[in-house]
Amino acid sequence: MDYQVKRQISVALENRPGLLAQIAKLIGDAGVNIEGISVIDNVEQGMVRLVVSDCEKCRALLREQGFYLIEADVIEVFIPNEIGSLAQIASVFADRKINIDYAYGTDNQKRGTMGLFIKVSDLVVAEDLIKSL
Repeated sequence: MDYQVKRQISVALENRPGLLAQIAKLIGDAGVNIEGISVIDNVEQGMVRLVVSDCEKCRALLREQGFYLIEADVIEVFIPNEIGSLAQIASVFADRKINIDYAYGTDNQKRGTMGLFIKVSDLVVAEDLIKSL
């Protein structure tokens, strides 16, 4: 199974119109591509998780603008876009007591895969398990 470890930047945002647009423009104007994104809302604030083409540049830009960031490693895994594929990888992780803290992704019909970003409780063991699939 094809995978890679990526650095993810999470940004806590006030829940108001235009803030995501501001961040996306800032990143885009700097020539940094957003490869993966998850936006979660709650009553008081939102959380934007970003996987980008240049993490260092993005981190510097956002910090310069006063945004609070948290970083983590996530696994980007490409699973077959078929019924049961997610169940297979989730079951393998569960059997080894690897927790999936969260995941987000999209299908790629041209490749016949689903690109899935996964934050796990044990990255090293999760990598070994993915290699064995």
